Amino acid sequence: MSAATVGEIRARMILDMSAWSRSRDRVRNDMTQMGRSSENLSKQMGLVQKASLAVGGAVVAGIGASVKTAADFEAAMSNVKAISGATGDEFEALKNIAAKMGAETKFTAVEAAEGLQYLAMAGFSVEDQIGSLPAVLNLASASNESLGRSADIVSNIMTGFGIKAEDSGHAVDVLVKTMTTANTDLGQLGERNCPAAWEQAA
Repeated sequence: MSAATVGEIRARMILDMSAWSRSRDRVRNDMTQMGRSSENLSKQMGLVQKASLAVGGAVVAGIGASVKTAADFEAAMSNVKAISGATGDEFEALKNIAAKMGAETKFTAVEAAEGLQYLAMAGFSVEDQIGSLPAVLNLASASNESLGRSADIVSNIMTGFGIKAEDSGHAVDVLVKTMTTANTDLGQLGERNCPAAWEQAA
């Protein structure tokens, strides 16, 4: 009886030790997994933080660029206003056409405003500036000249030959055709030592 009791106790102790060992291994494994999860979570949080900073930086940079673009546009339109004398509804119409061309063509609204400046300097009325700007944009695109220079050249040609603003599209078509068929460029067409080209433009 006594020996059986001791055997039973010993067997129970062995079973208990085995169970404790398994529990200890489970706890150790759980702690290891927890540590790995914590490490992964830390890495993931670090990546999220970096991504947030990058996005935040991009947003801030984008806002900064937008503010500068808006300021440049306002400055360019102020020049147009000063040169053309446009006020009220006329000035709003000029701003609208510049913004529209900036949205619909490869040129920016600031560049479109610069085109309006040259047309205003050539003596074009507000209505004529608005009517001529799309044609000037087409000319600049076809000639690879800046929008301002294209506006300067075509307005000089039109003024010199008495071509009306409503005919600016035709004048631009003739200039583009001349460039492509006479092996010349817009700058050369704009020079006064190219009378034949000027006659063709008229």
